[in-house]
Amino acid sequence: MLRRVVSILILSLGLIAFSFAGGQGEASGTAEGQAEMTELKVGISTEPWDLDPATATDTGSYHLLKNIYDPIIEYNEENQLTTEGSLTKEYEWKNENKTLILYLREGVKFHDGSDFTAADVKYNLEWQLNEDNDAPWKGQIGPVSEMNILDEYTLEVTFESPTPHALAMWAGTSMFGVVPDGSHGKRTEEKG
Repeated sequence: MLRRVVSILILSLGLIAFSFAGGQGEASGTAEGQAEMTELKVGISTEPWDLDPATATDTGSYHLLKNIYDPIIEYNEENQLTTEGSLTKEYEWKNENKTLILYLREGVKFHDGSDFTAADVKYNLEWQLNEDNDAPWKGQIGPVSEMNILDEYTLEVTFESPTPHALAMWAGTSMFGVVPDGSHGKRTEEKG
């Protein structure tokens, strides 16, 4: 919901700015005098410091990232977990809430054109759980004991103990965005 509101606000601001500029601005000519916008600048209240959903902790980054990435799962207007608009199409709990099966959406592409798969979700969870990465949301993942890719779009996550609140934690912070497998690379100590 917030992502939709922010997207509409950004679009509205862009249209208003374009109209105040009288249709002028950074544009390149196209056929029959039509203008093609090449750049849109939008002001935000705080500077985003980090564009990695696994490490971002500031408000500016959070608002920007919610408009770049799709979440594993999210909350609806009634503050209930929903798969509508998320990367998970269905989920199911087994083994007395110790095993979570994620059935992921097919046909989703990352910004670079690569396919989204269960391997990407597993990579993101493992990266955050790795002590060497010092991920700020690691505690929100839950006590994961094992992860298995059942097929290209199905991931099984087993917890050490019943963890039915894992999806609620993932929707709130730790999995509000997924990056492609292997894409974290080397991090710098510096922010900004």
